[in-house]
Amino acid sequence: MDFRTPFLLLVFLSLLQFSAALGISPGRIDIPFQPNLTTSFSFRVIPHSAPFVKFTTRGDLAQYISFPVTQATIPIGSSDRFTFDVRLPQALSLPGLHDTRIVVTEYPRGFQAGAEAGVGAKVAVELQFWVRVPYPGKYLEVTKFMVGNVPSGKNAPIELGAINRGNESIANASTVFEIFDASGALLATIPGGWRGIGPGENAVFEAAWPTGENPPGYYYANATLAYDRAVKQLSTRFKVGAELVKITNISADDIAPGGIARFKVDAESFWAEDIPGVFIETNVLNAGDPTARSESKTIEAWGKQSFLVFWDSKKNNPGTYDVDVTVHFLGKTQTEKTTLRIVGPSNEIPWPLVIGALSLAIILYLAYRFLLPRLRPLAAGKKKKRGVSGELDVRCTRAGEAVEFVLRASNNSGEPIDSEALFEVFAEDGTGVASVSGGKKKIDDGGTTEFSAKMPASKTKAGNYLATATLSYGEKEGVVERKFSLRAEEKPPWEKYR
Repeated sequence: MDFRTPFLLLVFLSLLQFSAALGISPGRIDIPFQPNLTTSFSFRVIPHSAPFVKFTTRGDLAQYISFPVTQATIPIGSSDRFTFDVRLPQALSLPGLHDTRIVVTEYPRGFQAGAEAGVGAKVAVELQFWVRVPYPGKYLEVTKFMVGNVPSGKNAPIELGAINRGNESIANASTVFEIFDASGALLATIPGGWRGIGPGENAVFEAAWPTGENPPGYYYANATLAYDRAVKQLSTRFKVGAELVKITNISADDIAPGGIARFKVDAESFWAEDIPGVFIETNVLNAGDPTARSESKTIEAWGKQSFLVFWDSKKNNPGTYDVDVTVHFLGKTQTEKTTLRIVGPSNEIPWPLVIGALSLAIILYLAYRFLLPRLRPLAAGKKKKRGVSGELDVRCTRAGEAVEFVLRASNNSGEPIDSEALFEVFAEDGTGVASVSGGKKKIDDGGTTEFSAKMPASKTKAGNYLATATLSYGEKEGVVERKFSLRAEEKPPWEKYR
């Protein structure tokens, strides 16, 4: 095991604890630019397990910021307040937002004040210090545009907020709102009124759209803000609701036969209250055991929720299946369709292969049952099996002559053996004809030795015979058989006519 793995995990968890604990308040200070502004701002630091902190700056106006103290020690479990001083110049050349950060860095235990940071965990938090330089002339910045979600039949509130970031007053800023359905059809045009807005001032434009009998679902709103030949356009989306949950997305990966299908279903509420006990049911059409369901969950007002459904494909065959996916809520249902692919070998019985396999098995059985017993172990002498093997040769084919028998025996038993050979001859009816000893010999391991003997000519008559050679060694013996025929003695052609 690599000892570094638990060590790195411990360091990661330590860093996570640091980052979750260190805090600063407020998180942002936002002021308009004032020439030669000299002032101070305070902030509070909440440390955790590292009591030593240092203060630095970065950003657009860092050169105009200083600290009465640049480092401090804060007791664990408490907090402390600090300040930073700001001295702005006479002018800033670029209009707009100037972003500067007050950085508080926390160092681990054992860090000495005034020392440079060494090896160890350190984290930082930042306070955003924003200074806004007015744009020359008239400039409106939209701070908010929203249309509230409402139940069907109620009025949907519309609100647009703007601030004058220019250095001149705007005498007449006006708004117009347009409402569209999901297909893009214009449903209503609503005036939002007009306002005069001075430099640095905020203005809010409000209106309402009666939803009437429009069905639940998503709707879209456009806003046009016009002032002194300038036009700004914005868009947003909102819901007209009812006790309705819609399925918004379904995903399912391909599976192998017998695998587990995983359906991920996203659902969204169009109701202004929490809906408890929502669950998903899947029905795989034309499949065995087709249904499965998810756990029940609560969907918050206007909220979204994801569900997982697992279906065991069991013995269903490969193919593409249609699936009904149904969300159950408040005694109601809403169904969407999808497909599931089972990819891989079929679970159907392959009869041609089964029949072929059975035929082969029968052939092998018959060969084993009737052919194999005829093949004696010693007859396979050409194969160097473990043990003793041999070959029998009969050297004579004519009646009236002596018959010579030769047994070539090979020893692969792993040790030398003392062996003895016996040759026997039987007529076709099984009657013994002759029995001749082949003598005794020692066969070394891995060696081959020949035993030979002759059957007297007086016993050789025309006919068919079976010769056997029995090799005895220790308490074991092996038998080799060989059939042979003896032809009748033929006279020379010239003697046939005497």
